[in-house]
Amino acid sequence: MDIFTNKINKLQDVFSVIGCDKINFPQIVLVGTQNSGKSSVLESLVGKSFLPKGIGMATKAPLVLQRIRYSNQDYEELLKKTGKKTVDEWVIFDDKPNEILFDFDAVHDEIKKRTNQITGNNKCLTREQIVLKLYTRHYNLTFIDLPGMKTISEDNQQQDLDQQYISKLISHYTEQPNSIVLFILSAHEINNHANNENLKIANSFIGRTIAVVTKLDLVDRSTLIDSINILGRILNTSTRKPRY
Repeated sequence: MDIFTNKINKLQDVFSVIGCDKINFPQIVLVGTQNSGKSSVLESLVGKSFLPKGIGMATKAPLVLQRIRYSNQDYEELLKKTGKKTVDEWVIFDDKPNEILFDFDAVHDEIKKRTNQITGNNKCLTREQIVLKLYTRHYNLTFIDLPGMKTISEDNQQQDLDQQYISKLISHYTEQPNSIVLFILSAHEINNHANNENLKIANSFIGRTIAVVTKLDLVDRSTLIDSINILGRILNTSTRKPRY
């Protein structure tokens, strides 16, 4: 990830020198199953721990994280405004532009509070976005974290309705041509029949999909290789020998 960050930063430095301050990078849409570690993958990409996690559906609303590389002028103005001597990164929620958060525990609490407010403190899903801007020294990029799909086939009408709703959300965000999809699932769930149905959803945007397999420590090597072969067949892609 550090190599990727450095290359993007160098590209943006070059564009800045030649007078082109904006690069139209694609948005990264995170799609995955519940409890697959989707939110942890996003935190790893961003380099901060700030997302609510838990058993079941932790993400109930689309979370739009706009990572913005601040300029020296932005930085100096922030220090003057806040009276701080030094700052690394900060967060501003889209609807509260004058409220600046430096503590990522506070960002976590705010996301959780907003989720409860718009879903009514229950398990319902919503299309309403939670939008926040992360100001950083690094690259400009937008991440969208979507609610996770179920992994266990159950004869449950509400589960089926939730799955249909999530599928529509996924289609809404992934059909945009500038969307790159990170499809995330845990290694021990690839063989699951219900999960295979989820993988077929990913097939609709196969040309822009990167499969991310998590929790490799929960399976042995032979199971992992078999699972990746299954993943490749479902996604209609050729697979390479897995790396550990």
